[in-house]
Amino acid sequence: MARIHFFEIADLPWCPQFIRDGITDTLQFLAEAGDGFAPMVPLLAEALNRTGCTEILDLGSGAGGGWLSLVKQFREQADLELHVRLSDLYPNHRAFARLARESDGRIQGLETPLDATKVAPEQKGFRTMFNGFHHLQPTQARALLADAVAQKRGVAVVDGDPNRLLGMVFMLVFMPLMFLVIPFVKPFSWKRLFFTYILPLLPLAIFFDGIVSVLRVYSPRELNALVKTVPGRQDYAWRVGVAPIPKSPLGLSYLIGTPK
Repeated sequence: MARIHFFEIADLPWCPQFIRDGITDTLQFLAEAGDGFAPMVPLLAEALNRTGCTEILDLGSGAGGGWLSLVKQFREQADLELHVRLSDLYPNHRAFARLARESDGRIQGLETPLDATKVAPEQKGFRTMFNGFHHLQPTQARALLADAVAQKRGVAVVDGDPNRLLGMVFMLVFMPLMFLVIPFVKPFSWKRLFFTYILPLLPLAIFFDGIVSVLRVYSPRELNALVKTVPGRQDYAWRVGVAPIPKSPLGLSYLIGTPK
């Protein structure tokens, strides 16, 4: 099944901020609760050691994804003390501030919007993107990789399982559980509860964006095709694959590039 690039509600400029933040806050809660990105720690630690970098610039961060637990896992599994800067085109300021407090300052958020395809040179660090690469059209995805290569930055993008049929089945099965999860999402919000149980705009938006995300995920074949179009790609070592998630039928697609 070929990749389909349809719109997501959270990407639209007119999307209400509380809906966008509700979506990203919920995704952040799920990423932390399930340690969903843990399989990437050994792969990313290898890339970080190769570049000698312990500073992360996370692109398209949403509400921070799984970085709160990832920082601990990098310390425990790879003996790496990371400092992470979160960024987004639509920054979730409350989430960034909460993660800064809970990580003792190891995680900070950029206050101003940041376009992942055109990063200012003064923004140092190994670039990562979790569950965000599928938001980009092929031209934008290529621009993100090309910008990292042009500035000699390590880059890693991690996304959902490329099996689109399996992903849609998972979303259909998971959707009813969303109504049990929402009350535990931080920070607590009465507005979020209202738009979940009285007027269920938030779970519907999460479901819609989840299905579209599944259709948008780049397969390893598509990621390899993108890399072949990146200027200066020959000066980088590239790794593309799918990392299995323990006790889950799903995996994580990934692309990692480091300067040779």
